[in-house]
Amino acid sequence: MKLKAFCMFIAVLILTAAFPAVTASAYNITGFEIESQAVLFASLDTGSILYQKNVDERRYPASLTKLMTAAVVMDNCPDIDVEIEVPGYCIELLSGTGSTVGGLLAGEHISVRSLLEMLLVSSAADAANTLADYIGGGSIAQFVEMMNQKAEALEMQNTHFENPHGLHDDNHYSTASDLYKLALYVYEQPVLMDICSMSRVQIPATDQSDERLMVTTNLMQSAGSPCYYEYVRGMKTGYTSKAGRCLISTASRDGYNYICVLLGAEDQDNEADRIEFKDTENLYRWAFNTFEHRKVTNVNEPVAEVPLELNWDTDYLQLYPEKEVYAIVPQDVDDSSIIYDTVLSESTVSAPVEKGEIIGYARIVVAGEEVGSVNLVAGVDAQRSELLLIAKIFTTISGSIWFKLFIGALAVLLMLLIILNIIHNKKKRAQYKKVRKIRKI
Repeated sequence: MKLKAFCMFIAVLILTAAFPAVTASAYNITGFEIESQAVLFASLDTGSILYQKNVDERRYPASLTKLMTAAVVMDNCPDIDVEIEVPGYCIELLSGTGSTVGGLLAGEHISVRSLLEMLLVSSAADAANTLADYIGGGSIAQFVEMMNQKAEALEMQNTHFENPHGLHDDNHYSTASDLYKLALYVYEQPVLMDICSMSRVQIPATDQSDERLMVTTNLMQSAGSPCYYEYVRGMKTGYTSKAGRCLISTASRDGYNYICVLLGAEDQDNEADRIEFKDTENLYRWAFNTFEHRKVTNVNEPVAEVPLELNWDTDYLQLYPEKEVYAIVPQDVDDSSIIYDTVLSESTVSAPVEKGEIIGYARIVVAGEEVGSVNLVAGVDAQRSELLLIAKIFTTISGSIWFKLFIGALAVLLMLLIILNIIHNKKKRAQYKKVRKIRKI
C-alpha cells in the first residue's frame, strides 16, 4: 500500500498549498520394456504424448510411406470410384524388388477405390505406382514431389520421400514424430480409416481379372492371429531389412482413444513373437489400465494473482482459468498434485482491467508431466483511480534525470536570487545610512 500512502501525502501537500495554514509429456512405463527403436504413443482425445522413445531420430519408414501416398490421392481425386488404366511401366519398375504386389496387369482398368484398398490393406506396391502415375499426371516423380509438398504442409520437418511405396532408398526417411503428424491427418479421413481398418476386402472383378481377396498385413486386426487385439483399428504396417518392422495403429476402448507410431522393431521368424505387435499391445493395455480423463481446471477457483496498480480497492488481481480443461492423467494421481506453472504477459498490471481479460497463461502439470495449458483471465473488473494515476505520473516524473536537473537548476537560480537579494538589501541599507548621515550634517 506504499503507493496509496504516498498518494495521501501528495493530497495533503496539494490541500496545504491550496489552503495555506498519494512454460511432449511422457510417463514412465512399468511391467514391460519397449524393444522397438522409435515409438510415439499418444491420446487421440487430448493430444497428450504418454510415451516416447527416439521420436526425432531419422529412420526408414518402409511401407508406412503408403499412408502419405493415400493422403495425396485423397487430396487430389474428387471421385475415387473413377476407373483408371494400369500403365505397364508401373509394374515393370517393381521387377526383382521382392515387394508385395496386388497382381495388377498392364492395361487393366480398375477404380481408384480398389487401388486404395490394395494399397492400405495388403500393402500392394503396384497399386502405389499406379495411383502415383494417375495423380501425378503420368509422372511418378511429379507425384513424389507432391508427397514432399504435403509433408512440408504437415510440418514434417525431418521427412523426405523418394517413391510412393517405401522400398528402401537412403534418401527416403522420416521420424516417429513426423509420422505421427501424418497419421493424425489420415485419422481425420473417414474413407481412409475405413479402408485401413479392414481385415480383408474383396476387390471387384475387372476387365482383365477375377475378384481378388486382399488380406491385411496388420495381424492385430486378424481374428485368427496370435497377435490379434480386438480394440485395434488400422493403420499400416511396413517392413524392409533396413527399416525393420514398423507399425502405425489406433485403438479404442470405453471411450478412450490412443495412437501408436512404432519404428525399427527387430524381425522375428515366429509370428507370435513379432515385436512390433507385442510392443504395441503392451502400450495399449498399459494406457487403458492406467489413465483416465479428468478435469484439471476449475473456472471458479483462482490459480494465481498478479500485482495490480492504479486501483484503490486492492493491490492484487486474482487470475482464473479461462475454460475447463480435461486431460489424460494417471488414475492414482490426487488432484492436489496439479500444478499451474504461470506465464504472465506482464509482472504487474495496471487498472483499468475488465473481467475475463487475458493476463497470461498457465502450463498444467500433473505428477510432473505437462498435460495442457489454459489462458488466465481477470476474475473481476478493476477500475482505475485517477488520484493514484496522478501520483504515479508524479513519481515517474520526479524520478527522471531531467526533473532532477530542473530542480537542481531551480535551486541554483533560487540561491542566486537570494544572494542577489541579500546584496541588494546590503547596498540599500548602506545607501540609507549614508543618506541619514548627510541629513544629520
